[in-house]
Amino acid sequence: MRPSHPLPLLPLLLALLAGCPSPQPAAQAPTVGNSSQSSMSSKPGQRVTFDVMASDPEGGPLSFSWQASLGALVTVEDTETSSRAQWKAPLCLPPGTSARITVTITNAAGLSTSTTFSVAGEGACPAWTLTGSTATPRQSFGMAVLPSGKVLAAGGRSDNVENANDWLASAEVYDPATGTWTPTGSMTTLRSRFSLTVLPSGKVLAVGGYNGNTGTPTLDIHLRSAEVYDPATGTWSPTGSMATPRADHLATLLPSGKVLVFGGISHYVPTQSAELYDPATGTWSEAGTLLAQHWGAPHSVAAVTLPSGKVLVTGGGNYYEQTLSTAELYDPATNTWALTGSMTVPRGFHSANLLPSGKVLVTGGLYLDTDHRSAELYDPDTGTWTLLKEMSESRSRHTASVLPSGLVLVTGGVRRYSALSSADVYDPSTNTWTSTAAMHETHTSHTASVLPSGQVLISGDLGDPFARMELYTLP
Repeated sequence: MRPSHPLPLLPLLLALLAGCPSPQPAAQAPTVGNSSQSSMSSKPGQRVTFDVMASDPEGGPLSFSWQASLGALVTVEDTETSSRAQWKAPLCLPPGTSARITVTITNAAGLSTSTTFSVAGEGACPAWTLTGSTATPRQSFGMAVLPSGKVLAAGGRSDNVENANDWLASAEVYDPATGTWTPTGSMTTLRSRFSLTVLPSGKVLAVGGYNGNTGTPTLDIHLRSAEVYDPATGTWSPTGSMATPRADHLATLLPSGKVLVFGGISHYVPTQSAELYDPATGTWSEAGTLLAQHWGAPHSVAAVTLPSGKVLVTGGGNYYEQTLSTAELYDPATNTWALTGSMTVPRGFHSANLLPSGKVLVTGGLYLDTDHRSAELYDPDTGTWTLLKEMSESRSRHTASVLPSGLVLVTGGVRRYSALSSADVYDPSTNTWTSTAAMHETHTSHTASVLPSGQVLISGDLGDPFARMELYTLP
């Protein structure tokens, strides 16, 4: 028997290799082509644009994710191979400080690469400075910014103890250029807890309030009288009186030039009445009846005139000390009141501000002895409310001011019975809150006046007529 011969090895190996799949190359991460930024440095609040272009070795689509160590991303626009982000610097980005903005690029295989941009800070940060205080100590007084840019302070009380001699009729004018106050003509009537409204003519309307000059320390008189201040002459002149005496009410200027006055306390009982003042005739007319008792104005209730000319009134409390989430609208065209959507939570001692968008921002407030940290936005087109991101801390009895930039400055107030000196800034473009510089002193149930320079003058404090005044400057 002849021995068998083995098959040649080379042909056998070639046959085996022909049946095996070829090894695939390893997946690769995306690669960055071009990247750029519109500025290498930024002042507080300035916007910087970043662009990045990338490619995927596999030719697939890419996803982009941006993050910022400071400030906020405003907009992001992506394509399959590029991304553009707009970033807004924080309120305080001092020299020597840099913000890092990082974009992470990921492909379909889950592999990613990152690129980091750096923006150096420049310019000053927001700050508070003490400024001149009124020559006469005051609390529960009226404040109004005059067309000249100066500020009128009138009336109030000079003491925090009930007595018959501390109600004021005197008035003073603040000059931002010098930081000083100058006496001007006194009102014809002693008043505290009244309203001041700047008329289209530049004159100022003072309405109602308390008058304690009765000889009895515990007896306040609710006033129905009104008077007008003329900055050109520095004098006050009586005008028509309201039908209903009231204090702690609200007053708002309508697009027609008339003034809507509503709510408040009359004969120690909340009133739901409303009246219209016509500067052309110096007379008052009835303006319907509010549908709810908004007890405790002006600090408990908040109101704002909408672009439509309607007036939105929010929250407060009723005679039974129940805090309300109720909101209602006054329509000057029909001279009637109607309910609109209620806030998401009951609020008293909150604030309401008209934003440049035409929507209304409501912040903070008090409910069941708890101070709110929340904020919400009212949309006049739908009559609905939307909760926003929360402030840095809870507060009520605070003020909120819309700055020329569109930012909203929230100052002071109370948290758990403790007065606050802190301040927050809300940015509607990014829906973010930022803590800003704290005031030198605490301020509660105070006033905040936005000056033509963009600075904000803070004055007054509940129970402290000697509280110093401060100026907030946002560079």
